[in-house]
Amino acid sequence: SERKSQEKLIESLRIKMSREKDILSQQKMIRQIAEMETTLIEPPVLPQLFTNDATPESLTISTYEQGGRFAVFTDECGILETLGGLYSNGSANIDILLKGIDGGEMRVRRKDRTLNLNPYLTLVLAVQPTIINRLGDKRAYLGNGALERFLYVLPKSKLGYRSHDKPSVSTALQNTYN
Repeated sequence: SERKSQEKLIESLRIKMSREKDILSQQKMIRQIAEMETTLIEPPVLPQLFTNDATPESLTISTYEQGGRFAVFTDECGILETLGGLYSNGSANIDILLKGIDGGEMRVRRKDRTLNLNPYLTLVLAVQPTIINRLGDKRAYLGNGALERFLYVLPKSKLGYRSHDKPSVSTALQNTYN
């Protein structure tokens, strides 16, 4: 609320300055506007500990907003597909993922803002083994060491096993059951 009020004051001063005919008065107002803009406070961002789906761009912004520390926890593969280029024809900028493993320096320029961060990401993905096998087919992950940066755990299935070479149920047992 305070930020929006300050922005309104700046905008009204900017309108007043644009109507001013005297160049010295205009320059004085421009300096006043510049000074007001430098004192604008950034509103705090609500804490968010993790996400389970994001584009590379939104993951970068979320990581920046959370002080360079963020997590991805999911039991589905949506984020792997998105980061792997789902919406960009198979190619994607996954620098946030690559830099997020070791906190490498990142400078990102997007539209009207610049983000400087050293991201640290925690990724916990509990996905099916076939999803992990398909990661190697994603163009975004090839040749940059992305897939080699993770610990993969493929536990043995606890579902059990059946061999289907057993004799059929006897007719007497079937009749009793029926």
